[in-house]
Amino acid sequence: MPKVCGFAPSGWGRSHRRWPREGFGTLSDWRHEILAPAASATTPYDWLIRNAVDCPRSPAFGHWHDGGVDGLYTFPQLLDQVHKAGAGLKKEGVGPQDRVLLSLPNGVGFVVGLLACLGLAAIPVPAPVPSLGRPEAFRERLLRITADCRPTLVITSADWMQQVEGVVGEAEFGVRVVDVESLPERSDAPFERRPAGPVALLQYTSGSTTRPRGVMVTSQNLHESCQQAAKRYGEGPTDSVITWVPLYHDMGLITGVMRPLFSGYPSYFMSPQEFVRRPATWLEAISACGATLGSAPNFAYDYCVRKISKEQAARLDLRSWRIARNASEVVRPETVQRFTECFAAAGLRQSAMSPSYGLAEATLAVTASAPDVPAARITVDRSALQAGRVVQVTGSAPDSEASVSLISSGTPVADTHLRIVPDVAGSDVGEIHVRGPQISPGYWSMESGQHASGEHRWLETGDLGFLCEGQLFVLGRKDDTLIIRGRNHHSTDITTVCGALPGVRHGRIAAFAGPGRVHDGVGVVLEVTRDFERSEPDWARLAASVTEALARRLELGVQFVGLVGPGQLPVTTSGKVRSSEVGRRVVAGRMSFLFQWQAPAGGLVS
Repeated sequence: MPKVCGFAPSGWGRSHRRWPREGFGTLSDWRHEILAPAASATTPYDWLIRNAVDCPRSPAFGHWHDGGVDGLYTFPQLLDQVHKAGAGLKKEGVGPQDRVLLSLPNGVGFVVGLLACLGLAAIPVPAPVPSLGRPEAFRERLLRITADCRPTLVITSADWMQQVEGVVGEAEFGVRVVDVESLPERSDAPFERRPAGPVALLQYTSGSTTRPRGVMVTSQNLHESCQQAAKRYGEGPTDSVITWVPLYHDMGLITGVMRPLFSGYPSYFMSPQEFVRRPATWLEAISACGATLGSAPNFAYDYCVRKISKEQAARLDLRSWRIARNASEVVRPETVQRFTECFAAAGLRQSAMSPSYGLAEATLAVTASAPDVPAARITVDRSALQAGRVVQVTGSAPDSEASVSLISSGTPVADTHLRIVPDVAGSDVGEIHVRGPQISPGYWSMESGQHASGEHRWLETGDLGFLCEGQLFVLGRKDDTLIIRGRNHHSTDITTVCGALPGVRHGRIAAFAGPGRVHDGVGVVLEVTRDFERSEPDWARLAASVTEALARRLELGVQFVGLVGPGQLPVTTSGKVRSSEVGRRVVAGRMSFLFQWQAPAGGLVS
């Protein structure tokens, strides 16, 4: 059992104002109001009510801090705060289907704001939070979301009021900002639940290749998605999850809030900054709590291997961790192998690693692997794959000049159908199309309003992949596939080769069609590590290593190499580098480099 620092509601965790201790309602105070909706339990607000009635002493949400769980709420205690915050929102004039932006840290405050909106049939919009490292990215994204959905209100934390007000104050129309800590104190009127509207929430896409768009998520989408996950992963009240993924991101929202509410198990929050600063904290929390579930993008598992020492790993107990979901970006087989091997001594089972595929438009999950449906691994001919054909090979070393090793993202979850639509007839590789009850009815538009048809439609994902014996293999974004000299090159292969070179900051590499003669060579811009020697001869040697490695491993000509310092590449909310945007900036001359190299006219390095 985890160390619990005060089981009574004691706050949201570090550096945030605390909830009031007094005034918590008892079960009898609100039982008469909720028995009817609890029977159907079709919305997240209903799930909270059901859990409060069925398991009133069970922990719901808390914060992992200093080796223990702080600010832990039971379901009835959470419901009481949701009612108080909902009454405060109503007094602020929030009506049905009004948009309410949530710019809040990972913590119970986010859950309270989200569920209060849902109880009022308002539309919560998870939004980015202030970032010390990338303030302009936060400003740009928040303003775009604000302009797109025109919210009635923005809810943030007391610590961030000034920053958030400064940004939304630039909007063309007035938007009020309130702090979530004071919401329960804004009204003494009783909470009155409203019937659910056609749109439950807006989940904005990460905007890796386009402007962020607001995915309309219905209550049915959420219910179906959580039910699919519960069936595939066998989730239930005995589970628990530790999450650091931002709750404004679809992975964090669904795996850290929605699924725990649906299946009635506790979720413990960490901040993304805690994970980045010291990734061992995540695994230590899983170890101490005996957590069974955890989700993260592929880079995070690789980061753990690189940053957690053998001594730290030896002190962990990961025997309880039965589902380690790996999604949100292309899953690399070498990462899966390194992670499971590194933490096997801590009791991590190889079957725990569960590659999955999903996207915001699918309310997260499309395909998934699990211990009883393991991910498939194959080795294919590299040249054939570049031509769009899948030719399995044996006896060849994986990830060589001739072959590449791939791992699947599992099989479709319940009631979900896939099809691969190639650009060229006879090709095995094509765009992934998805159909199922978890698919969003469309994107938010102030012009068209919110018409959720409820009809299951084929979703064109923009991702490339292929099917092999019922398993989905994802290769990357369609827009990130580079056609160089008539051959397809997936950007993930390029970034993997470059990321193995000394001095390159892991996961911070952009690959795009090279400037000038765009069909002849590739352009690469990468961030160097902070400890890399900052002199022109060292930078020149690194650029030469990039061109040599890509030519040798991928037979790929290089036209441009640019080196920048840490934090200089534009990224999405989930941390993916916006490669297309980098390419545009290079062509327009709008990037500053520590060092740049360009192939001479009339020739490429290949």
